[in-house]
Amino acid sequence: MKTPDKISHFQGQASNSRATEHYSRAMSYKQDHSFHEAIAEFSFVITLDPNYAEAYFQRGSCFSGQNDTSRAIADYTKVIELDPSHSRAFHDRGFTHAGEGRSVLALADYSSAIRIDSSFARAYLHRGMVHCGIGNQELAMEDYGKAIELDPADPSALINRGILFAKMRQFDLAHADLNRAIEVAPESAPAFYNRSVLNASQGIYDLAIADLDVAISLDPSCADAYTLRSLVYQESGLKPKGSAMEYYLFEHRIKEIDIRSQLQISRDKAIDLGNETISILDNGFYLTETGGRVDISPKIHRAVIETVSYPPDVVLPETTARRGNTIVEIRNETTLRAVEYL
Repeated sequence: MKTPDKISHFQGQASNSRATEHYSRAMSYKQDHSFHEAIAEFSFVITLDPNYAEAYFQRGSCFSGQNDTSRAIADYTKVIELDPSHSRAFHDRGFTHAGEGRSVLALADYSSAIRIDSSFARAYLHRGMVHCGIGNQELAMEDYGKAIELDPADPSALINRGILFAKMRQFDLAHADLNRAIEVAPESAPAFYNRSVLNASQGIYDLAIADLDVAISLDPSCADAYTLRSLVYQESGLKPKGSAMEYYLFEHRIKEIDIRSQLQISRDKAIDLGNETISILDNGFYLTETGGRVDISPKIHRAVIETVSYPPDVVLPETTARRGNTIVEIRNETTLRAVEYL
């Protein structure tokens, strides 16, 4: 006969086994960027083991992937509560704070991560970026230098220090860092892009164009590179390579990417927009950016009274067939772009 202590022991083993199984499944979902499914699995793991710090950490990372910053921060905070030595939780919470413009909180978290792990190169890099953003150039330089010392093969710190050198008008040092970034990471589009910015600012247009061509070939979705290349062509008087149609497509690619970037909003922002839309419909008007009132109540009223509902058991009315020439076009564009043609 099993005693209550033994029964509890076996139940605990079974629970841990299930938690491990679901954690592995959640990690597979996360690696595939299936964040919704991963979050569900991590949440189940936490139900089985409320003290599973790594499950909270990985779920927080998934929330970050969905731009759900408030839930991400809550999970990172829980990790720190369970394991105060979890340097990555401090770092990732700091990174989330930085993305929301909370520089003081970000600096505190990055510093905590560094106190726990003095070899954490990314923490130095990201703390340097926050220092740079708030004008602490000397502290930023120190952090970038430490990040480069700890991880010489990572181009990010070299790129950021090169940008800072350029801001300080130390152009030779800026070129040296960006050149080195390209040497250690020849597939880095940001390295080529930022060197092109430096060359363009010094009037070295041919080299700027060459770097932008490489940046775009490495990252065809880099809208800033298309924009800058267009500006450099206009400023320099150089003629773009390729056909006029290619140049036209480049310009439209910029607009396409810009629209997509506008659609990448956080969960909280989406909720605010939804509530604002409901409020407009309820009130029958909205205010423009300049404070003007636009009354849409007649259109709303007409839309409501002219709406016809057809339940599943109702036969649809017959319509008169019309003949005409139908033109079908297949375009690689977003719905918003297609609406512009209507």
